[in-house]
Amino acid sequence: RPPQSGRDDLDVDSLAIRGDTVQLIRKQRTFSAQFDAALDGEADQRSLFSHIRPACEAALDGINATVLAYGQTGSGKTHTIFGGLLPDEEEGEERTGIAGRALHQIFEHAACAATCGTRVMVSASMLEVYNETLRDLLLPSVDGGHERPALALRESESRETYVQGLTEVPLHDAAAAVALIRRALRMRAIRATDANARS
Repeated sequence: RPPQSGRDDLDVDSLAIRGDTVQLIRKQRTFSAQFDAALDGEADQRSLFSHIRPACEAALDGINATVLAYGQTGSGKTHTIFGGLLPDEEEGEERTGIAGRALHQIFEHAACAATCGTRVMVSASMLEVYNETLRDLLLPSVDGGHERPALALRESESRETYVQGLTEVPLHDAAAAVALIRRALRMRAIRATDANARS
């Protein structure tokens, strides 16, 4: 994510990325971790998505795929996933995050399949886990604000996991999907923290 003004994001002596390994030195202690991929602060959204594209292609082939953004508050998770779609954020291809790029890939695939006579149906749901509660971001609020009824995680007789009562919206093109995501993002629970004004 772009750096926040007035913040020193890392309280470390040294941080090095070598291939797929990240090495951090803090207070004379060295920590190393190996990942499928490791990108430095100069990496842009396009280069990041090049690592995610195979998961999108697998999903289009019917294989379950998950992209998980994990990290401390203010580390750039939301920007990485929803960059270019967030309220009050500049748009532009260079800012477009994983969600926007994946949507375009999905609808390009659907258009290509249509030329072969295959019909692809796309639908979307959007939920958040907030304070260990599942909330449907496409469901109108009960109080005119951000409060929504809690949803329950269930397992079907065939052992498939689903969220009971989650809204599912059919989508016909990337523009409709982007509009839906923007609507849902406005419904997220956002609270100020010491590390981030909009967490």
